[in-house]
Amino acid sequence: MRYIRQRSFLLLLLPALLAGFLLAACNDDPTPVGSTYLPQNVEFRSYTLKQGDFEVTTGISAASNSTAEGAQTVLVGKAAHGTVAQSLLAFTTADSIISGSAAKPVISATFTLRSAVYRYGDTASRKISFDVVVLDRVFSSNEKWSDALSASVDAAPALGTFTGTYNDTTAITVNLDPAATQKFLQEYFTYDSVAGLRALRTLKTIALRAHDNTGMVASFIGAIGGLDTLRPALNIKVADTTIILRAGTSAWIASNDIPVGGKNFIIGAGIPVRALINLNIDSIPDVATIHKAELILHMDTANSSFGSAGTPNFLATYIATDTSFAPLSYLKGGTSGLIPVDRIAQDSVKFTNIFRMTNLAPTISSWLHNRRGTGGLKNQGLILAFNRSGNHPNYEAATVDRVAFFGPDAADPALRPSLTIIYSVQVDAKK
Repeated sequence: MRYIRQRSFLLLLLPALLAGFLLAACNDDPTPVGSTYLPQNVEFRSYTLKQGDFEVTTGISAASNSTAEGAQTVLVGKAAHGTVAQSLLAFTTADSIISGSAAKPVISATFTLRSAVYRYGDTASRKISFDVVVLDRVFSSNEKWSDALSASVDAAPALGTFTGTYNDTTAITVNLDPAATQKFLQEYFTYDSVAGLRALRTLKTIALRAHDNTGMVASFIGAIGGLDTLRPALNIKVADTTIILRAGTSAWIASNDIPVGGKNFIIGAGIPVRALINLNIDSIPDVATIHKAELILHMDTANSSFGSAGTPNFLATYIATDTSFAPLSYLKGGTSGLIPVDRIAQDSVKFTNIFRMTNLAPTISSWLHNRRGTGGLKNQGLILAFNRSGNHPNYEAATVDRVAFFGPDAADPALRPSLTIIYSVQVDAKK
């Protein structure tokens, strides 16, 4: 019993002892925690790049508008600024009822497409006109516009033609020539032996060839995964049976008259055209600690052009690396991450004509690390583009919009690109 009473007394005494220690500690002078690690000669500075510190060049990126690269739509039509869009579709399945030696004669055939809402050019008229043609070739997963491919589309034989009104909510149907369609069904594929198994290999594909009498580009749902009923489809009627072949892969190509150089620079979707912005940061010391870096770009509305999706409020910037200048990956970026470029809001419902990139500090820090030989990335510039990341609408692979910016040589200095860097250095540090 004595042991229990003594233990209880100690348990009651312990809180009082701890309180006494804490009160005694409160009477001590405060300790400047971390003060021994904080240099006493740190100086904060701000530097805004001068006009000659910017160099902007525009070019056609190697990024393509194919299903393989995430494009979910195809575009077709001709509009202002020399804009031309042509769709490419491939069928990767077959059916013995309509193909092969036992195929039945085609009684009728149609081609169906579902709209994807976007329109560009003379959007008020909603008039579209195009041919469904047979290409005697296949297209690759990174297909780009070329004069040779364009000539092939122009010279291709037509299965059918559509001229009518573009509707945002309903599918359109193109009537096809039965005999020409039957010929295509017999020739568009072959079976090859791959690792002992029979595999279908596509030989011919379908294109949508734009007419030039409507002044509008329209978008349709392509060969996206998952929702088979939305894919472009050949509907073939033989005897008392209707066979549906849905497109297995899709792409589209575009061309327009976006200029290179000049007092402003333009980025364009669809083609796509991207801008390489080189930044001379030699005035920033190698040993600087970057705290903030903000790039401001002013949109030139007079030379910009947007379709029914309106002006984007978000653009993308990729950090350029060695691979960004190789022919097959020119201006693609992507491997070093994506930096968002946001349009500054004017109020709760309106936006200004200013785009801002606020989180450049880590990139510039990495460039400085590389310059002083301690790793990091070589400063090869930033690639400005329409967005095609998953967090915002894919304007680049789903539109033919263009946005112009005032460049380093703009007549009004207030509209030129501006990069301000906030950094700190030890005042006795040498570059």
